[in-house]
Order: sequence, then structure tokens, then C-alpha cells
Amino acid sequence: MVSCFSSQLRKLAPDTADEFDQLITPNFSNSDPYPAFIKRHRTLLDLQKAYPLVNSLDLGQFLTAVGCIQPRRYSIASSPLAHPKEAHVVVGLVDDVVNGFHYYGLGSSYLYRSNGVSIRASLKSSKGVFELPSDPSVPIVMIAAGTGLAPFRGFLQERAAQRAQGVKTGSSILFFGCRHPEQDYIFSDELDQYERDGVLSRLYVSFSRNTSSRPTAVRYVQHQLLAHSSEIWNLVMPTTKKDSKPAHIYVCGGGAMSREVRRTFYTMATYFGETQDDQEAKLLIQSWIDSKRFNEDVWG
Repeated sequence: MVSCFSSQLRKLAPDTADEFDQLITPNFSNSDPYPAFIKRHRTLLDLQKAYPLVNSLDLGQFLTAVGCIQPRRYSIASSPLAHPKEAHVVVGLVDDVVNGFHYYGLGSSYLYRSNGVSIRASLKSSKGVFELPSDPSVPIVMIAAGTGLAPFRGFLQERAAQRAQGVKTGSSILFFGCRHPEQDYIFSDELDQYERDGVLSRLYVSFSRNTSSRPTAVRYVQHQLLAHSSEIWNLVMPTTKKDSKPAHIYVCGGGAMSREVRRTFYTMATYFGETQDDQEAKLLIQSWIDSKRFNEDVWG
């Protein structure tokens, strides 16, 4: 956003742009907070507060230099079978301080302040992209961190509704990771209930900021995945029963997490003798992606 603003500013008001560049360029150093500022602060209002030189623009120049706000996309966290007239979303409120700069997420804080207010939103179908197998009896392995749990809440609602209708559903295993068990373990009561009801076959939770109240030896979802690799591999590559259906894998969350999950599957593929090395393992996982057995909804 800031780099685009500077580029537009150079076209509209070259003198001001030069001053702006001189102001910020010397600050690109490891000891200065500006790199963190442009990385984390996405709004021009924050820029205006931090660098008052922007106020020298007249209104026309400022509005021309301002780019369009990118739409915020959220995964639907409910099932149309369970809630035919509703669409639930999960939003993580961004409210933090970095190097003295207090910043709020533009989209998340707007939604937080709009509680009880009607707002417009558009829906885009994920059909064929990130959805449950068409055959309810196919096992699924869900891997999520933070608000990446959203689509899997919808998956579990769907399977619960199917079971209530007498439909036989396959195993549903969830690996979920968050920071604090008391602060970030969203939908914990729902997940526990799904596990008691048999909708969720197994639930594995990891806390990266562990506390004594809910101790766990593993910190991240990829560690849990590796700890239960035999169980998962038997679902993904079944060999014991001729009629067993290979599980579909779903990953939702940040890019760093998804990359670690992929590496874990590379390790598993080699360890269990399906591939000889990481290169072969990558080709195997890519074949799963192509056949929609390995699905990712990733950001960042």
C-alpha cells in the first residue's frame, strides 16, 4: 500500500514525493520500526498519523493516490444443510502494538464495531475447490490453525446433519492449533460435543503458548500430525481392507503452517516407503492435489 502510494504521489506531486522518499528511505534499517510498520499497517490513516507530511497533499491529490481497498475474504463456517438461511464466518480481531504503533485490522475492526448492524457482503461458491467429498463415507483429515478452523466447523455441521438423516459418514479427524487454550481455542465446546457424538472421530489440539491448565507436549499441528503419522497414513493410503476409501486431506490457515504440513507429509511418504526421497514425495502430494484429495485454503 505504501509503495503504491509513493508511486502515485510521484506522478501527482513530484516535490512532495521526493520529500516523502527522503523521509522514509534513511529509515530502512534493521533498527528502525518502519519495515515493521509497512508490513503490518495496511491503511493510509496509520501512514498519515506516523508521517504528517502526507497532510500537505490537497484532497484531490490524496484521493487520487489512494488505491482501492482489497476485499476481505472469509471462509463460510457453517453448513447449508444445518443452517439453510444463514452463513457464519469466523473473524480474528487484529488489535496489536508493534514498536510503539497501535494498529487495528481494517476489516476485522469494522466488523467488530458493526455488531447488530446490517452490512452488505457477496458470496462466492467454493464448489469444486474446497468442499467435502461427494461420497459422505470417505474419511477426511482436517488440519487447521487459528481461524483456519472456520470451514471445518461447516464440514462437521454437515456431517452431523447427514448422520441425523441416517447417512453413514467416514472418519473425521481434526488437527487444530492455536496459541492459548484459554484465549484462542475457539469452538472448543462444539468440538468436544462433536467428539462425544461420534461426528468427530478424533480431535488433536496443539497450543503454541502452553499453560499448565491444558498441558500438551506438542506445540504445532505439524508436530501432532507427525506424532500420529501411522494412523493418518493408514487412512490416506489404506492397505488392510479392499473396500477402504482413501482419506481426503484439508489444510486451512497461514502459509507458514501449510508449508510445514506439506513437509510433514513428505516425511511420512518417505518413512512409510511410498517414496524414496522428498522429490518423489512432492510428486506424490501433487498427484493428490490434482485429484482433489489434498486441498488447501491458505493465506499469507
